[in-house]
Amino acid sequence: GLDISKWNGNIDWKSVKEAGVEFVIIRAGYGTNYVDPYFKKNIESAIANDMLIGVYWFSYSWTNQGAHLEAKKCYNTIKKYKKHIILPVFWDFEYDSVNYARKHGHTVSKARASNMADTFCTTIRGYGMEAGIYTNIDYSNRYFTKKVLNKYHCWIAQWNSSCTYKEHYIIWQKSENFYIRGSRFDVNILYYNQYLKDIAKKKDSKKMTVKATAYAGDTSTSTLVKPVVGRTIAVDPRVIPYGSRVYIPALGKTFIAQDCGGGIKGNRIDIFMATEREARNWGVRTIEIEIIQ
Repeated sequence: GLDISKWNGNIDWKSVKEAGVEFVIIRAGYGTNYVDPYFKKNIESAIANDMLIGVYWFSYSWTNQGAHLEAKKCYNTIKKYKKHIILPVFWDFEYDSVNYARKHGHTVSKARASNMADTFCTTIRGYGMEAGIYTNIDYSNRYFTKKVLNKYHCWIAQWNSSCTYKEHYIIWQKSENFYIRGSRFDVNILYYNQYLKDIAKKKDSKKMTVKATAYAGDTSTSTLVKPVVGRTIAVDPRVIPYGSRVYIPALGKTFIAQDCGGGIKGNRIDIFMATEREARNWGVRTIEIEIIQ
């Protein structure tokens, strides 16, 4: 996956998809007022290209109040796309953050940085979204406590052939030199199953027996997103709310409740598949599912 911002300019999304990219972390902005001028274009293009999407917000804060205002501005910027943002919203605090505070006469200690991270992430969680911290090996030791890093999802940067970070993380930024048709990007590894397990640990999961059918050919769902093979299922939203992550052991995958149908009532689901033939071959099965979120 890639992390992207205005510094990547106009992205050739066709080439990005052909390169095997499956997710993007998009900069929404920084500070308390600035929105990345490419955010709208980037997130709408990512949605159109079936990417798993996360967001990051660069910090210039040196107080808890500032971190809270950054989280509010971040959420107001991204809330229109909330249902498409499956991955966390990350707080990005780096060398420029510390230098900016120092130029304004403030020293950011480890305790203060950790408190600001906690404030930002707690605020984002309050909006019903997953939250995380972006950091590198250096700053993970000098500016963040293990407690705060393990409280939220961690995106760790270490440009190396392997990651030596000893604490828990769900994304590893492994290089700044990943080229797609001459354009340079940072490249990241997402441990998606671990991310889903982490969510499940925090929230009560619910197991259910359902009748499962399958369908194909649709170009839009009832939630106005494009259905994706291996990700989209139709549900009765009175039983399984839209946006729920649903693990299906029979397929070994986690799906998202994004659609409904006239015949999908009660304990029933409809799994989106690539072709009508696959859907017919699936037929009607009674299976176990687990609602993670």
